[in-house]
Amino acid sequence: MKSGVLPDWIIAVVWFMAGICATGSFWYFLGARNQVGTIASAVATGGLAVVAIAMHIHNDRWRTRSKMIDSPTRLLSFIWSYPLAGENEASWAVKESATLKGDLGTAREKPALGVAIITTELALACFGRAADTRIDRCIAWAVARTEPEPPHQMLVEVVEPSDFQLESVKKDFRHTLAFGVILARAKKQYTYLQSYLSLALTKQNGEGGWPSESASTISPVFTAFYAVELLHLTLSDPAVPERLRANILDAQRNGISWLMNHREADGLWTSSALRDFAWDHVFATAWVLHRLAPLADVGVEGWCQCLDDALLAMVQAALAPQTWAGATESQRHRVEARVAAAVARAQHIKQLSARSLEAARLYRGAWKARVEDWLNRLPPDQMDVGTAAFLLWGMVPEERFTDIGKAVLLTEGSHSHAELESSTVNS
Repeated sequence: MKSGVLPDWIIAVVWFMAGICATGSFWYFLGARNQVGTIASAVATGGLAVVAIAMHIHNDRWRTRSKMIDSPTRLLSFIWSYPLAGENEASWAVKESATLKGDLGTAREKPALGVAIITTELALACFGRAADTRIDRCIAWAVARTEPEPPHQMLVEVVEPSDFQLESVKKDFRHTLAFGVILARAKKQYTYLQSYLSLALTKQNGEGGWPSESASTISPVFTAFYAVELLHLTLSDPAVPERLRANILDAQRNGISWLMNHREADGLWTSSALRDFAWDHVFATAWVLHRLAPLADVGVEGWCQCLDDALLAMVQAALAPQTWAGATESQRHRVEARVAAAVARAQHIKQLSARSLEAARLYRGAWKARVEDWLNRLPPDQMDVGTAAFLLWGMVPEERFTDIGKAVLLTEGSHSHAELESSTVNS
């Protein structure tokens, strides 16, 4: 008996015995005009049927409980094996806007690097250096899509919507910054990283923001927080020349000030590609908080208060019915996975107000109960790697990431004991 689940053959035997009592003994005694035997057979049939039904209920409860307990491990296993599925999946990412619109096919076929920031950071937190080979595949995928000469910006194809013919190839500054974040965290490809750091410093405008390239489809908010995170990671890297550090620090502070000054009237940030959805502000703010909550102690006046206010406003908006007007159940759960992940990270801000901390705690607790039910009903082909990563951040305390990583490595036959030891040592 595994995990308290009764073997199917036992239930089948009970149903067989109930059937014998119902179709054999009952009719035999009834035909023989044996009242006592007839009553006894009827009682035995009913009793055995009740026992069989109780066994089914017992098994259903155990299986549901097992799924709920195992959800983090199943999600991390899905993420861990995702880059092995094919060439596009090597990006370890999906296209975020397509995912949230419900077009998972396009999301997988045309991935971008924003989600790869999430998956690669999660992999390092869960697996340590055992994740290097998977991260290297992601980096190789991105390198193949950059300019061959410095500054090695990411290149994207522009396709004519009417006939799907390639129209041009253009530079993508926003995803160049995202790639820079991945390289800075993994501490790899320093030639590229130095170019991206130089771009982040030279392209910053006088207001502290960066060029958005397309006001209708590319959010300057996303470009800005990618740049701020890149600058933050390079500040802590000893390989970065000392002469640049003052410039990096100034650029980071100016970028944070720009973000503080570009919230909407409701206290939240907005994207561009998803602005037609009522939940756009919640979604964009979740990304900002998830990426920049660890930077709460950067010395910019009003920054901690800004994060505190944004967290409370995001939770309140996520609880408002009008935010989800027109959203499907899966769409809402995908967006809320990002909200819950942001809440989990923001809860670590030391200066967080008691009001925001309590709102975060209550929201996350209620969300966990709702999302488990959705996960148990969701078909496997409807899960995407970005949502899986955000779900893990929302469901599991970060200090438990290495434990879940060890559990996944132990169940993967292709990973050696040396990889597991490496993961443990580097955690």
